[in-house]
Amino acid sequence: MTATAVGTARTKSKSAAKDETPAHADPPGEMPEDLKAQGWTLKERVGEHKDRFQAVNTGLNIFTNPVLLPQDAIRAAQKAQAKHEATAKAKETGAGEAVALDRMPVLAREKRELPVPLTAGEIEERLIKWGDLETRKAELEGEAKRIADEFKGQVGQIASEIALVQKQLKARAEVREVETADRADYPNALVRMVRLDTGAEYDTRPMTQEELKQSQHRLPSV
Repeated sequence: MTATAVGTARTKSKSAAKDETPAHADPPGEMPEDLKAQGWTLKERVGEHKDRFQAVNTGLNIFTNPVLLPQDAIRAAQKAQAKHEATAKAKETGAGEAVALDRMPVLAREKRELPVPLTAGEIEERLIKWGDLETRKAELEGEAKRIADEFKGQVGQIASEIALVQKQLKARAEVREVETADRADYPNALVRMVRLDTGAEYDTRPMTQEELKQSQHRLPSV
């Protein structure tokens, strides 16, 4: 066989192989139509069976997301499957399952002071009580001021009495009513004030002009 014949045979062989490619084959990198349909069906059921189909959808994501490489898709699917199995196991054993408060065991019961919302009637009662208390407070404040002023006067009076007693003790004497006489000292133009109980002079003052005119007359002794 000549070289030309061999080349022709090879060309025909390649053409035949190309013609044998199925007409419905998908372009490279695209997800097969049957898997696409299956994938979309699974995605529609994720809301009802999310844990069950998450791993499958993650594995099929390689066909719809060209950014992921095959190995990345496999690892993502394995991770999702492991998470699904762990969740299922936890549900079987009860681990990590939330329990309602009213179903938890009671360890002890006791009364504590805690805030309790007021009812509409209680709020109205508190408002009325507040007004009454404010009125009572104003009355007591007025009474306290009146009493304070009264006691302040009493305290002042007592303070004056204390000062008087101290003065008497210091002088060894107290002020009383005593009979006195004013005597005329004409040579010195003075009026001398004399105590009649002791005869001692306790004060003097200058004579007035009227008293000086009487210097020619002798005043009777008292």
